[in-house]
Amino acid sequence: MHHFCTLRANKSFQGAERWSGFGGAGKRPNGEERFSTAIEPWGNWGKWNPPGRWNFYSYWHTMSASPDGKYWGNGFRPDTQPNIERGKWICVEMMIQHNTPGMDDGEQAYWIDGELRGHWKGFNWRTSSTLFANALTLESYVTDRWTKQSENIVYFDNVVIAKEYIGPASNAN
Repeated sequence: MHHFCTLRANKSFQGAERWSGFGGAGKRPNGEERFSTAIEPWGNWGKWNPPGRWNFYSYWHTMSASPDGKYWGNGFRPDTQPNIERGKWICVEMMIQHNTPGMDDGEQAYWIDGELRGHWKGFNWRTSSTLFANALTLESYVTDRWTKQSENIVYFDNVVIAKEYIGPASNAN
C-alpha cells in the first residue's frame, strides 16, 4: 500500500495544467508551487508484515534526494512502533502546521487511536505566503510489485477536516 491519506498544497493551476499540482513523483517541488504529506502504511521493503507500520511520506522544496538522485517522498516514522492491526477500524489523525514563508517553523504529526505516534518540527514547507494546504485525497495505491494478494480492500469512514485536534470518535450514543 502506498499513497493513503494525503494533505496537499498546490497553486491552483489552470487549463491543461490544473491537475499538475497533484503529481510530481521523483521531482522536488519548488517552494511556491506545491508540497504534500501523506500518512500511509509502509512495509520497509517487505521487512514488516503487511500492511506494515505508519509513516509520513512527504514532498517539499528542501527535502532530501533518494540514493538514485531523484526526489521520492521522504519518510518519517518513529524508531519503534507496532505493526498496523488488520481487520479492525483504526482512527488515523494527521496534522500539518504551515511554516512562516521561508522559515523552518512548520510541523507535522500523527495520532493512531488517540495516541500521538510522531511529531516532527522544523519544516520549511513553502516560500510563498499564498501557498496553503488546499486538498485532501483518499487513495489506495497498490501495485503488483509490492503485493501478491489478489484482493486489497481499504474502507474510509467519518472523514473530518478540522483546524484543531479532535480525537477519536466516542462509541457512546
